Amino acid sequence: MINILIYDDNQKDIGQLLQCIEKFFIEVNLQYQVHICKNKPDLLQNIKKI
Repeated sequence: MINILIYDDNQKDIGQLLQCIEKFFIEVNLQYQVHICKNKPDLLQNIKKI
């Protein structure tokens, strides 16, 4: 399982990035999990978990 952490506060950019990630991982047939952070405290907390 590959963990991906996205740090961005723009929902449109997040959506576009998620589409690219999904397309890639479907093509290469790998499992992945995406974590989205929209602010610095959330980012720091998720970095510790991942």
